[in-house]
Amino acid sequence: MKTKLNELMKAKDVSQTKICEDTGITRPTIKKILDGKGSSIGIGKYLLLCDYFDVDLNEMFFVTGDKEKENLRREGYFQAIKVLENSIEDDLPF
Repeated sequence: MKTKLNELMKAKDVSQTKICEDTGITRPTIKKILDGKGSSIGIGKYLLLCDYFDVDLNEMFFVTGDKEKENLRREGYFQAIKVLENSIEDDLPF
């Protein structure tokens, strides 16, 4: 699975440095994503990038092959649940 980050950067004429400044994501993390080595990067950073470029997660990634699509679908459900759980916990007053 690869991201469309490079294409989004070109389309919006945005540099790695600008993304880092605007999002707080480190340059090494952006580099990992651009190099296709971002599998260990948390979903939160991808969500920040989606918000920054005004795209959803489906628009952020290239998916190749049926097995990869099925794995992404499964992972996507679990990640979405985790994100929702975390946002609910963040909103709790205790």
